Amino acid sequence: MRITWLRFHRKWRRLAVLVVAVYLVVNGLLFSKLIGWVDHLSSLMEKRYDPFGSIHRNPCPMQRNLYASERILTGSDAVCQAAWSDNDADIQMESVLDELSVGYPNLVLTVYGWADTIRVEAWSPAPLTVIVMPHSHQDPGWLSTMDAYYTQFTKGTLDNIAEQLSANPSWTFIWNEIVFLQRWWTDASNEQRIKFKKLLVSGQLELVSGGLVMPDESLTHFNAILDQLVEGHQWVKQTFNITIENNWAIDPFGHSATVPYLLREAGLKNMVIQRTHFAVKREFAKKRSFEFYWRQSWDFEGKHDMFCHMLPFLLYNIPHSCGPDRHVCCQFDFHHQHCYHGKSHIPVVSVTENNLAELAESLWEQLQKKASLYRHGVVLLPHGDDFRYATKPEWETQMFNLQKIMDYINRNDRMQTKIKFGTLNDYFKAVKSEKAPGPPSSKGPFAVLSGDFLPYSDRSDQYWTGFYTSRPWIKEAVSRLQDYLRSAEILFTLSLSVTKINTSMASLYRKLESSRRTLAVSLHHDAITGTSKANVMQDNKLSIQQAFGELNNVHETCIKGILKNYDHKYQTINITGDSGQQLLILRQDLPIRLLIWNSIGTKRDVVARVLTDTRDVHVTDVYERRVTQQVDPEWTKDGHVTDGTFWLSFQAEVPGFSVAGYLVDISTDDVYASLVTLYNLTSSKQGTHETINSFYIQPRVTDYFNISNDILTASFSSCDGLLSSVYYPAIGATFTADLSFITYSTGHHTHPFRDKSGAYIFLPDGSARYISEQPTVVLTEGKLFSQVRSVYKSFTLVATIYHTTNADLSNGIHLETEVNLNSDTWDNTELGLRLETNVYDSSLGFCTDANGFQARTRCSTEERDRTSLAS
Repeated sequence: MRITWLRFHRKWRRLAVLVVAVYLVVNGLLFSKLIGWVDHLSSLMEKRYDPFGSIHRNPCPMQRNLYASERILTGSDAVCQAAWSDNDADIQMESVLDELSVGYPNLVLTVYGWADTIRVEAWSPAPLTVIVMPHSHQDPGWLSTMDAYYTQFTKGTLDNIAEQLSANPSWTFIWNEIVFLQRWWTDASNEQRIKFKKLLVSGQLELVSGGLVMPDESLTHFNAILDQLVEGHQWVKQTFNITIENNWAIDPFGHSATVPYLLREAGLKNMVIQRTHFAVKREFAKKRSFEFYWRQSWDFEGKHDMFCHMLPFLLYNIPHSCGPDRHVCCQFDFHHQHCYHGKSHIPVVSVTENNLAELAESLWEQLQKKASLYRHGVVLLPHGDDFRYATKPEWETQMFNLQKIMDYINRNDRMQTKIKFGTLNDYFKAVKSEKAPGPPSSKGPFAVLSGDFLPYSDRSDQYWTGFYTSRPWIKEAVSRLQDYLRSAEILFTLSLSVTKINTSMASLYRKLESSRRTLAVSLHHDAITGTSKANVMQDNKLSIQQAFGELNNVHETCIKGILKNYDHKYQTINITGDSGQQLLILRQDLPIRLLIWNSIGTKRDVVARVLTDTRDVHVTDVYERRVTQQVDPEWTKDGHVTDGTFWLSFQAEVPGFSVAGYLVDISTDDVYASLVTLYNLTSSKQGTHETINSFYIQPRVTDYFNISNDILTASFSSCDGLLSSVYYPAIGATFTADLSFITYSTGHHTHPFRDKSGAYIFLPDGSARYISEQPTVVLTEGKLFSQVRSVYKSFTLVATIYHTTNADLSNGIHLETEVNLNSDTWDNTELGLRLETNVYDSSLGFCTDANGFQARTRCSTEERDRTSLAS
């Protein structure tokens, strides 16, 4: 009786635990929905939020009731360069996204946390040709630094490629990251080099992509992408005398339409992509559209079409490669053996005579299901993951077990499948040689697609757009490094025309090569995105700083070579790219000549700026004519005037690819200093005039103030110093341009199956909240420009309006934010600058940049997405 009672007791105890678990899950979901409702109510109320803890009796008004004309951009006006076009594409991604259902299961009970969104319920056996393609994705920095990865994994992988492929002629491999290959080639023995070259010649080994890294495609500029591509391709051509034809991009967080154009023009013929919206893959699976010719929206004749293969499943690892059922495919990772079906662990066993038939049948069925998603009978089966095939035991475990299954399938007449190891080149040759059935098209059975695959989401509404703002310092540093490197390259080329090639010039060229490599590594999809570990980002930062130092040396040496007979003291200013260092001119060094270098081919009219320790200076050109100048105070981060340093600004004109000289000397005349006006002072300060560091500073009390030049008049709120409207007298129209600062919180894990905002994902815990902190507002008015500074506790917004005759400068309002990233204020907080304007009708869509090469027109689908998710 006691045993029976214990069993009865245990049974009810388990049932009680199950009931409690279900209760917690259900209530967790209800709790998360409750939080969502509260956030929604908060957004409707537009309640002020102040993350800085400041409270004001009279916060700045959220709505500014200024007159604005009703003129808006109409449908006949151009929204942006790459608007939707009729280029005969079968698939217009803008239209696909408009009609896409993004529904996703609310409850996903798996170890991985993701649902299988592509299911193949019915399939018919068909003859297949299968290419099994071993690979290893090698990040030059992510969870570990590039050096650590090379020592721990990469060197071993490349050593084994040379050894294992040479010993087993039927095995194959592909390699992508040339920056790692360059380093290994330096370390490799002569015997390893010989083997490696033979493998390339035989086709067992294929180098793919050819760039130094696998770059991000969302944040990078097309010039930088090309630079790392050229560097890699040239090295491959010089070292191995081969031309790369296929691109392999399996890990960037979404795919830009610019990249296939660049690859096509670089001579590549085919490409593979992986990370696209899960709902796009689900839609493409229905129509068997995973292979297509990728066409530019402005290309009406298809001259630049690129053949593209999209991997159909969630990831590029082994469980998501052989077919739609990952609990089956994970059994073919014979080394790691992390295999689950839901929450249940599936043992991974080596292939024996007892289980060979069962494993072969399972793999064959998955391959048949995968083939049903394409328009032909050729199947690509990638076999690899991050830093795989690094050791001899892994090579032997994986390859020998796979070979047994492949031999069985090849011998089985019923399966009608030919399966072998191969490369991307083998796959694309097989595809294009097979007459695949399908709908008629200008490209045969394959559709023509126009558009891009941004943004990326791998589940629900968790869009990978958080990395656009993660570690913003590296995004700014990479942009400056790209400009400064290009400037140094042009200056180096010009100096060669007047300087003989010698040891010094060879040394400078090596510095250029090193800086190119640093820039390339910074473009990697875990570097510029800011998604690597903190120590890895610090390693990137040090490399970038070193590159700036090397490029400074290139600039200085090349200018000295060009001006070898120039005996005046001088300092150099680069107006089209700089290292970020502030140039300080001391009174004791005056007179001094500033050499302004213009690295582009057209004349530039610019306002150059340097710091000085005296305001009593004047600037003259090479003809000893005084140029228009302005002396301003230098401001601290908290809005105070510094003592003893000044900003000297002057107007300069520099021809293309030229150096112009301007002399800075002590002035005995009265120097015009800018007028400084302060707003938002307490009543005790109102009406008080002060002179600080030789500047006349006056307070003023008013609701709004205006700044004008010959083209426009801008109105600012004196409460927060933010732009409110812009008036153009030439057309007699006023446009609203209402700026406000907003924040998003990253939120908390309130939903058991939902992430929160982070390095990758932008998924805030509610609508944007306005910042109500009242800043210190400073207006500086001078001859060359006027400037409004809104100084908050942890950031400053600077708005500049130029008074020069240069329309490029005077035709707009220049905004710049200065943010203290070391402040705890920004922990788990996103800061945004919102612009509300009547310039155009938002229903027409908006423009997004595509790598500085083209713009894309997009439309908001907020309401549709909300409806789809709710259902």
